[in-house]
Parts: sequence; structure tokens; C-alpha cells
Amino acid sequence: MPQTQGAGKSFVGGPGGAERGPWYSKIFTGIGGVIKYMLLLDAVGFQYETVQDGLVAHAGGGQANATPIPAQQARFTTVATNGDSALLPATAAIYSAAAANVQASSASFMVVNAGVASMNVFPSTGEQINSLGANAAFAVAAGKVAVFYCTSIGQWHAMLSA
Repeated sequence: MPQTQGAGKSFVGGPGGAERGPWYSKIFTGIGGVIKYMLLLDAVGFQYETVQDGLVAHAGGGQANATPIPAQQARFTTVATNGDSALLPATAAIYSAAAANVQASSASFMVVNAGVASMNVFPSTGEQINSLGANAAFAVAAGKVAVFYCTSIGQWHAMLSA
């Protein structure tokens, strides 16, 4: 499949190099090629997201050393003790990607806690989730799923499964 790159983005087109084909993706990368945001559409326009399974929440918890959430759908299978932690990406990086692509005006990240203990999901330094206050963690109990929506720079909103 043909690929072209430029200005911090990579396009993967369909047959014959067409930008829209059976699969169409826009990947926005940062320093070192780390994916910050990926938009993947199929031929009829269904959106797909990046996925990472088998993640390990940072033992002992805390924001400073929390495991970064590397994909839009992140499944933590190792959460051994209450308070083990994960870290949402910086909202400024998401809005940087959005500025380069009108279609990427916000982002959502789903965190699945498939571990045996409650985990804490932290925002990046200085940011907040819901109205918890800057740097405060959002708890996701074992067996639960939380979806985090980035609505503006510095602000996340979370929904927790029943």
C-alpha cells in the first residue's frame, strides 16, 4: 500500500495510491515517531482506533511514574494492587494533531481494567478529569471500563461502566 509523509502526518491510501480506498488512515506522529492520534476509516466510513492489550499498570501508583496509555483502546491485564496507575496523553498534543486535521477535533481513550485491583488513571501534569481538580486520579475498579473524552486543552471528561 503506498505511503506518503509530510508535516508530521502519514497517509496510507488504497489501491493505485488513491487517498480514499478500502482503507484510509491518517497517522499523526510526534518526536521519535510515537503515534499521537490515528484516524482509520474503512470504505463505508466506519472509524477504527488504535488498540493495545496486555498492559501493566504502574505498581505503587502515582502520576509521575504512571504507565502511559499508548492507544485509544487500552486493556490493562496486570493491576495487582489498589492504586496502580496509568497516564492519559497530554491534551495539548491531541489538539496539536487536531489543528493539522479538521476531522480530528477531539479524542477519546477507553481504559479497560482487566486486573484484580482498582487502578488510578491520571491526567498529564496540570490537567484534570471531570471536576476532580488538577492532577487528581480517576479510579477504575477491577472489571470496569472507563472512557475519557478530551474536550479542550487541560480538560478530560470520564464515563465509567456500570
